[in-house]
Amino acid sequence: MDTVSFEEPSTSRDFPITFNGTAGEYFKIWIVNVALTILTLGIYLPWAKVRTRRYFYANTVLDDNRFDYLANPKRMLKAYLVIYFAIILYVLGINNIISPFIGLGVILVLVALGPFFIASSLRFWMHNTSFRNVRFHFSGRTGEAYSAYWGYAFLTYITAGILYPLFKLKIAEYIYGNASIGKTPFNYKGDTGPYFKIYLSALGIILGIGLLVGGVVVGTIAVTNATGSGFSEESAPFLILGIIYGVYIPVFAIIIGFLGAQLLRYNLSVLSLGHDQDITFRSDVRTGRYIWVTISNLIATLLSVGLLSPWAKVRAKKMVLSSITVTSA
Repeated sequence: MDTVSFEEPSTSRDFPITFNGTAGEYFKIWIVNVALTILTLGIYLPWAKVRTRRYFYANTVLDDNRFDYLANPKRMLKAYLVIYFAIILYVLGINNIISPFIGLGVILVLVALGPFFIASSLRFWMHNTSFRNVRFHFSGRTGEAYSAYWGYAFLTYITAGILYPLFKLKIAEYIYGNASIGKTPFNYKGDTGPYFKIYLSALGIILGIGLLVGGVVVGTIAVTNATGSGFSEESAPFLILGIIYGVYIPVFAIIIGFLGAQLLRYNLSVLSLGHDQDITFRSDVRTGRYIWVTISNLIATLLSVGLLSPWAKVRAKKMVLSSITVTSA
């Protein structure tokens, strides 16, 4: 006998995210940013970054409301000047204009302070991001950044990369788990199992393509040798370059696209907002489409010597944001 379940109707609502930016609009911003950054020897870079983020935030719409980026480029310039100064000392050092140990020491100090810079930049970025005039916040401590970025990176190193998925998971936990909008925290409930499954699948794709390409190369060499037109020593470098550009770059794009789609869907599925998880997120982006957009964007950018990078960035941003739905109870 069938049973009848009497449940209260759900009152939750779905709010899709839309991105209204266009490649033409962003190209005007991008070309000016590039020109001024070159003319000012990099000094304009903080202003370029703020202009870019403001454009993308202002064109991201959720429930008829837009995001905003409120950062002051002058505050960002201080951090950039420190990095510029360190790079200059390093270049002077490797060219023996000053003691090489000075340049190397400065770079080592910057590397040692890496997690500190990451934590500071996350606090600055989220504090200057707002939605409906409510600012985001980041409460992650610097010590947690050292643990996530350095501690688990070291574990990845000593395990020959086996724990790399755990390393990436801890970074996601640090970023998502310490974020909030106003006083409302985000909750991130990621697990190691799905992360390992995603990265093992990516490894399987790499091995599968590697075996296929290796078989084709070996077969080609065998055929050419059998017909008496074997590869000469002069043609070997061209064969290697052909494999690098014809195989490595597409495989790299495929893996980036695969991981991008898989991690986006999973991370949003375990992310919520509010103490009672009143707001949840999901993405329906397709892996095949993500891979295609990644490959075609890379090819277009390379063939255009970077001129189509604004088009590629807008296209990728629109694909990702349009796939996201926010569900509110």
